[in-house]
Amino acid sequence: MATIVMVDLGDSILGGGHIFSADEALAMLERVERLHRAGLRPSASTPLEPVISLFDPNRLRDHGANGLAADVERGWAAFRDFAAPTLANAVIEIVERPGVLVDALGSRPSTFCHGDIAAVNMAWADDDLVLVDWGQAFVGPPALEVARFLPSGLVRSELDPDSFLAEYRALSGDRFDAEALALSLLATLVWYGWRKALDVVETADPTHRAREAAALSWWCDVADRGIGILARTA
Repeated sequence: MATIVMVDLGDSILGGGHIFSADEALAMLERVERLHRAGLRPSASTPLEPVISLFDPNRLRDHGANGLAADVERGWAAFRDFAAPTLANAVIEIVERPGVLVDALGSRPSTFCHGDIAAVNMAWADDDLVLVDWGQAFVGPPALEVARFLPSGLVRSELDPDSFLAEYRALSGDRFDAEALALSLLATLVWYGWRKALDVVETADPTHRAREAAALSWWCDVADRGIGILARTA
């Protein structure tokens, strides 16, 4: 017999416009780390390949999302114009054929992950973090969960990605997997680089545009290590 308990979270969901303070972002990270340490293993979860290739234009068209597929293609074209050719070619090749990256991530120590730790899926209940919408839950390296939070979760936050990742490393302790983190940062660029490139070229405000360009440069820099890891294992 199963028991389902439902709680009305009402207006406590943080929402897409939420800006995380440094303290709140680190509190969230600590509670997500508890989930990763819990050792849960669901009977079913999302395979890693669709997690990584969610925004592959061909995949989107197969699911009838032609409008979004056109936006994604436009974004990857902008990414090609922004990034160094070698990096752009490597990233877009993984977008189209993610198997090597999927296999590399699957070889790292894994745990149960929520799959979409965004503010739209979070609420605070006193001191507890409540996560909703588990439709993208997967079993994989916990670093992938953490990396996927960065593109949207730290937008306008006072906490920068390097500081956030340093805190993640400290929280992980002897469980920290540097190779998994490098691969996960690459996977996140493969997942969302098209959107970041559009933010650079389609943002009207020059200050905002410069901030987005600096953010995408950071992503290109950190993706290089993951590409190097894949090259060694090919």
